Amino acid sequence: MRFLDYYEQRQASQCLNMAISAAEYILNELYWDDGSSAGFSYPAPSNRVQVHNANFLAAGLLCRVYKHTGEEKFLAPALSVARYSASKQHGNGSWDYGEAPSQRA
Repeated sequence: MRFLDYYEQRQASQCLNMAISAAEYILNELYWDDGSSAGFSYPAPSNRVQVHNANFLAAGLLCRVYKHTGEEKFLAPALSVARYSASKQHGNGSWDYGEAPSQRA
């Protein structure tokens, strides 16, 4: 995200390009959708367990890249995953680390 911060302050195109490259990796290698849920694999591409901080961080980057590029491919996956994780927030404002049984409090 620091690349985008610097880009927004200095309009340094190389920083935007690095952020786009990171967003492409997240979208192409870590994003998954099995029809009933979607997420960003964490810690490895083969892991398809919902981890809320990974979902929000990846979604945030994709949304910011979309803001600067207008490339729609970044927006829908980001919003889908962020909405899923937001729906799992507890009444007291907390989240479990993730949705696997071993990740719940």
